[in-house]
Amino acid sequence: VNRYSYRTNSVEELAGMLCMSASTFREKFSKIYRQSANKWLREQRIGQIRRDLKYHYDRPLREIAEKNGFESANRFWEFCTGQMKQSPSELHKELYDELCAERRKFYLGE
Repeated sequence: VNRYSYRTNSVEELAGMLCMSASTFREKFSKIYRQSANKWLREQRIGQIRRDLKYHYDRPLREIAEKNGFESANRFWEFCTGQMKQSPSELHKELYDELCAERRKFYLGE
């Protein structure tokens, strides 16, 4: 599951990659992970977006949106504000500030 999850945001597609029906995949997934496959995939996607916004601070938001499978900047904005409760710009700034603080702490012992 971990090997293929970054390639899709769809339970049906992920099940197909693992040669299972969606219903069989959901059943097996919930037994192993103790949560729904949809919720897990959403959390994985959020984590990847956060990593991209934090560590690729020099890339345009449009590029990060495309990399994470969004059809448009508007869809990316809707996902971020709906799921992460902040706009992509706000997240980008917050995560960049967090990265800078981590680096200062590491290099300067702050």
